[in-house]
Amino acid sequence: MNRRWLFCLLALIAASVAAAGPLEKIQSMLAKPQVLCGRFDQKKQLTGLKKPLSSSGRFCVVPDKGVLWRNLQPFPHTVRLTRDEIVQRHGDRTTTRLDARQEPAVRTITNVFFALLAGDFGQLEKFFEIHGGIHGNGWNAALKPREAGLANAIG
Repeated sequence: MNRRWLFCLLALIAASVAAAGPLEKIQSMLAKPQVLCGRFDQKKQLTGLKKPLSSSGRFCVVPDKGVLWRNLQPFPHTVRLTRDEIVQRHGDRTTTRLDARQEPAVRTITNVFFALLAGDFGQLEKFFEIHGGIHGNGWNAALKPREAGLANAIG
């Protein structure tokens, strides 16, 4: 009798794992560190320039607190994102401050950015159609904006 219960329990667990879609499986694969810091290298193709603009720097993410993005090359500057604002600084001088109370789009941008960094597909599905898959130990996800305004904002 105990073997039947064990078999049923294992069958239920296997069925629930098989029923979970790729996004749920990807979500379970993601690490959830208290603080995430690292280095970045980025290339942007700007209109009017033949060669892409390369930049590099460091970043630090503290979930539900904010993101500090320090661009070191080619032009040093810092961007800080919180749920309520986006602040850009060059040295000791604040060059841009966007407040979510005055600019409602800031709240959307920061919500999307925090959801991306947290791998929170539940939040991201509010803004994007998401298609993903798992390939061995890796995964991929493609996000298509649900609204034209967001599509225009992120290009």
